[in-house]
Amino acid sequence: MANRATGQGMTAHRFKIGQSVRLRLTVQARQAPAGEYRIVRQLPQTDGNMHYRVRSSADEQHEMVVKESELLS
Repeated sequence: MANRATGQGMTAHRFKIGQSVRLRLTVQARQAPAGEYRIVRQLPQTDGNMHYRVRSSADEQHEMVVKESELLS
């Protein structure tokens, strides 16, 4: 069981807020614009996967939620 006060037992996010990332090709198949994205928020872990809200660097209005496994640094 994780200790919420100290964060022991909790998995850390791999990507930091503000970090530039790219989407794996499987995500781009969802009609997402290709190119660089920026991490705008780290979201809680769900079903064993860390999640992030990302925003397209080319189109500032395009945001979506992706799994950590769908991102490349």
